[in-house]
Amino acid sequence: MTEKTPHDKLRHPIRHPVEAFAAFSFYTICRLMPIDMASDFGGMVCRLIGPWLGMSKSAKENLKRFMPALGPRQRKDIIGDMWDNIGRVLAEYPHLTAIADPASKRLEIVGVEALQECLAQHPSAIFFSGHLANWEVLQQAAARMQVPMVMIYRRPNNTLVEKLLMQARGGTDETHIPKGHSGARRAMMVLKNKGNIAMLVDQKLNEGLAIPFFGSPAMTAPAIAHFALRFDCPIIPTRVERLNGARFRVTLYPPLYMDKESIPDASIESMLIKINMILESWIKERPAQWLWIHRRWGKFFNQQP
Repeated sequence: MTEKTPHDKLRHPIRHPVEAFAAFSFYTICRLMPIDMASDFGGMVCRLIGPWLGMSKSAKENLKRFMPALGPRQRKDIIGDMWDNIGRVLAEYPHLTAIADPASKRLEIVGVEALQECLAQHPSAIFFSGHLANWEVLQQAAARMQVPMVMIYRRPNNTLVEKLLMQARGGTDETHIPKGHSGARRAMMVLKNKGNIAMLVDQKLNEGLAIPFFGSPAMTAPAIAHFALRFDCPIIPTRVERLNGARFRVTLYPPLYMDKESIPDASIESMLIKINMILESWIKERPAQWLWIHRRWGKFFNQQP
């Protein structure tokens, strides 16, 4: 991802304030509601509006292309449920801290003991997940486990909305790093100083390595494998699932390790294949909880698998 320029910030002088006003209004309304009411409200709104948006065409095309066994009715249901999940994610931003509160019993964490054993043997670790369920719960779970974690995120084009999201996350410049060249340098410093980083690795890219995903090549960022190889740290697959309404499960899977015996390029490609296979398996189990609106396959979309 390229760094922002001053021109980027001025490109939409009217659109950005309007977007920010809508986001702040929605955030305020949901903050005034109890958690379950807010989540249900957000799901209802997006379920009604989402299927009529142009992005739903991308979701339909992706499902038809990459989950061909599904029939038209199943694809329609998944798209509706996907929008329901998106709306719930947006409405849950004001309540992230409350969701992670152990007293609320809204967040189940699986695999804590194995993670503690892993971190006792390695000074740093890299956690990866995707845009599944409410992905923002990942860092809340880390805080609850008392595992310091720095999240690498894609910076929104609208800086006003970004400020709102950071406020909702309880984030700071020390806990969140925007993607980009400067972000990569900061991430390396975190690992060098025996810290942990987390990445969502399922976004569309224009560069990277073409790695199979649902049977078709998709440009995949190699940074996670480069970091793990350079700093000799484990990669922790971390899955977020929405169980029912505003209730979640975060599962920490056994760590993956880079193959030091192989040449670096082969080891990196092998790790990226494993990561995409894991993400694919999670998505297939709960397809409605992934963002099918992403143009994940980019220029490879029309190629035959």
